[in-house]
Amino acid sequence: MAYLKYYQREREVYPEYYNTNYPTPKEVRKIVRKLCRHFKIQLWKVDFNTNGRGSAYPGNYISLPRKDIKLGLICHEIGHLVAWKKTGQSNHNKKTWNKMRQVYRYAKRYLK
Repeated sequence: MAYLKYYQREREVYPEYYNTNYPTPKEVRKIVRKLCRHFKIQLWKVDFNTNGRGSAYPGNYISLPRKDIKLGLICHEIGHLVAWKKTGQSNHNKKTWNKMRQVYRYAKRYLK
């Protein structure tokens, strides 16, 4: 799969974000709301699924796992929304990487 290298690079560059868990959806919504407010994203819905994966959709909607959500995953999905807003696309490419870096830098304050 072509995108696996992208995820691997993210975990190598930002390992501390993938060691920080948010166990409850209430805590996750709080962090997501703060990140969206900073990046001026109008988020319509945060959904929690049981498949353990995260997804972002262009309609300002993200889906996250129900348990043990990593801060890195939250930043990754918010990064997709920021890239959609700023560039009109959100593939796993260099433009998206630059937007995700901005999200990671800002989210450093939420590391436990």
